[in-house]
Amino acid sequence: MNKIMKKASKGFKISIQEIATLAIYLSVMLVLTFVPYTGYLNIGPIAITLLPVFISIATWHAGWKGGMVTSLAFGFGSYFKSLAGMGSPLFINFPELAIVPRILMGIAMGLIVKSLGEIKVWKTVLTGGLAVLLNTLFVTAWYFFMKFYRDQSDFKTFSVWMYLIYVNFLVELSVGIALGLVTSKLTKYLRKNLNERKELSY
Repeated sequence: MNKIMKKASKGFKISIQEIATLAIYLSVMLVLTFVPYTGYLNIGPIAITLLPVFISIATWHAGWKGGMVTSLAFGFGSYFKSLAGMGSPLFINFPELAIVPRILMGIAMGLIVKSLGEIKVWKTVLTGGLAVLLNTLFVTAWYFFMKFYRDQSDFKTFSVWMYLIYVNFLVELSVGIALGLVTSKLTKYLRKNLNERKELSY
């Protein structure tokens, strides 16, 4: 029993540097969520969010912990932003729609980044696009899962929903891929720097 507990505690070991890194990412996500024209850009009928790309960067930098902290910030941030009258009114009545898909996204990104191994340019480009895809996929899937069990009048039909998010998704996907390319060297540097600091602290 003691051996199992030791293995579990070793798996969840976290350094001061990691705590500081996660706190910085949490702060950045909150700024991007609530400061206008930073994490959310409205261009006519198109509403672009950059937050999924930062979840990708955080996952590469700080591992699954970075992915989970930023995805939780994304989900709860979307909900509180709606409460403040700055986001989708649907999230006010159904907070799980804002939160659950983003948690699933964080878990998925953690698994994907871990399976990809060493950071390379094509991998950060791939995960930049995947982060956007997973966000759209999980939100859409959860939306229609809830539509099936909730009052039908609260939710749009599949065709209307797809029409509303189609252009959004394409623009966000292009931005996600571009940012994955642009931030590749920075992400690699951040990951290397964090690993070196962790080794020194141990």
